[in-house]
Amino acid sequence: MPDIVGVNGQREDFRVVGKPNIPGVVSWALASGLAKFGSDYVLPNMLHAKFLRSPYANARVLSVDISKAQALQGVVDIVTWEDEDIKNLRPEGRAWLDNYADKEGIEVAVIVVAESEDICVEALGLLDIE
Repeated sequence: MPDIVGVNGQREDFRVVGKPNIPGVVSWALASGLAKFGSDYVLPNMLHAKFLRSPYANARVLSVDISKAQALQGVVDIVTWEDEDIKNLRPEGRAWLDNYADKEGIEVAVIVVAESEDICVEALGLLDIE
């Protein structure tokens, strides 16, 4: 029978031969799927965001027309690499959101914020990207 005593189901009395007590190294909650993470919570009126992902490596977004996507009901905001607030977020000298994708599938150029994930996906499909 599993030992589910402790915070988040961590086993407080777990011992490895020759080692002191190592709590949390083998967590029953993680192994059983009962542990909760931030993405597990859904709150009322919660917004969702999706990044545009590049289908190509070494690709650059030259321009993006967001007018059709913004007109979609449920879209709250669309953020692009050209927005001043995004340009000012530069951790370690690199832009937080850039129009250059050095790898395939990397987040690039646009973030759609909407009332549901489905609306985000639909809005990403309505972007006219060059």
